[in-house]
Amino acid sequence: MQKSCSYCSKPAQYSLGVVLSTVGTSPRLQKCSPVVLFCSDCLNELSETECLCTTGLRKAVNSAYTALELLSREQLNAAATAHG
Repeated sequence: MQKSCSYCSKPAQYSLGVVLSTVGTSPRLQKCSPVVLFCSDCLNELSETECLCTTGLRKAVNSAYTALELLSREQLNAAATAHG
């Protein structure tokens, strides 16, 4: 079943979750948030806005998004080459 973007209802392509860990403690405590679903357009818009609170968090999300987009394109190109 196709899942929908949490913001625009287009088909979701990404899920974004937060892993929060303690620092400087042993054992490390760690929890993951529920994920929020995004289409490519909404995730791109989110990664370019101020709503991610801090520059560091915005850069981290944008970096992960860019890396996933690149991998996705590479996989599509490899599949097209294999079938072509």
